[in-house]
Amino acid sequence: MLRLVTCLLLSLFVCLPAQAADPVYEVEVIAFVRTSDPALHGGEDASLSSHRPNLDSGFELDMLGGLPINTLRLGNVAARLTSGGKYQVLLHQAWRQPVGSSASAPWLHIAAGSVNADGGSQPELEGLVKLYRNPNLMLDADLLYRHLASAAPALTTPKADDTQYAGSTADEAAGTESPMPQPQLREYPLVGSSRVMEGQITYYDSPMLSLLVQAWPVK
Repeated sequence: MLRLVTCLLLSLFVCLPAQAADPVYEVEVIAFVRTSDPALHGGEDASLSSHRPNLDSGFELDMLGGLPINTLRLGNVAARLTSGGKYQVLLHQAWRQPVGSSASAPWLHIAAGSVNADGGSQPELEGLVKLYRNPNLMLDADLLYRHLASAAPALTTPKADDTQYAGSTADEAAGTESPMPQPQLREYPLVGSSRVMEGQITYYDSPMLSLLVQAWPVK
């Protein structure tokens, strides 16, 4: 209940005159992944870590309301990312919010996409962002990318007696691949904090997930 009331107050602050509250900014973000990364296809998991964002905290971004898609300024950037097939855009969203100090600024909860695993569905991208002044304009990101990666086929080693039949070969005796390996759910975090220059694109990167951020004041 307290979380809902706070979200409603946050929405109300966006509508207040600029002189009565913190300055209001428009924020636009693009989250994307590299489709060619070997980790997406059962490769090395060097990008995995034990960190996970506190997904029970933060206020729902939907409470602020998104900006119309025809007003997005980074549409050409998103189109270029997807045109070559090397990147997949997970989220492209924009909103307005008041920007105060780090102590008063809220974490905003964002989510996009869907992954089905273990009998349930979870967002493909989920996490928290916070825009504040300290005294420069800053944005903290704490995100999680979930992906179903294809597992490498498992080898089954036959028993000693199984290799004694006529026509068996050395390769067959060494073992055979188990059919249809089950995909494995893997989670890749992105944690970063950076200064955001008004009107310029700020880039956040991790071994798997990347984020583009642009913010400008509402006159």
